[in-house]
Amino acid sequence: NSYLRAQIARENILFGGEFSGHVFFADRFPGYDDGIYVALRLIEILSNTKQKTSELLNNINHYYSTDELKITAPDNIKFKVIDDIVEYAQNKDDNEKVITVDGCKVIYHDGFALIRASNTGPNITLRFEGTTKERLKEIQDYWYHKTESLIAQQKIS
Repeated sequence: NSYLRAQIARENILFGGEFSGHVFFADRFPGYDDGIYVALRLIEILSNTKQKTSELLNNINHYYSTDELKITAPDNIKFKVIDDIVEYAQNKDDNEKVITVDGCKVIYHDGFALIRASNTGPNITLRFEGTTKERLKEIQDYWYHKTESLIAQQKIS
């Protein structure tokens, strides 16, 4: 959550959250990531409207995402595989943006792929998101298989 907290401060974002459940309100204070504060703010919002929670969420974009996926990759090659993924992604034409902080995040206008070496075991960890279930599957299939292929190549080398 340190990356999210820094981005919220840098870009003056009033509200943000991430997959792991961290939720930040930064409209009244420097930016709290506290479950009790979030619950109180939700109660406050609901107390000041006649709308149902589901109605309040109607205008918020919905995205489909995977759970954290892992592919076994020995410790002696997993970081080299990530280097190869970064190089491949940076030379691919259809990416909108590639972020290389803590792995490789490939951002598209309608989703993303995040591929990183696990710091706690012999794995490469992947997460995917898409604006539709079909797009999510497309992004996931592409990058999952690309990662498996690069792992296999490193094992042969």
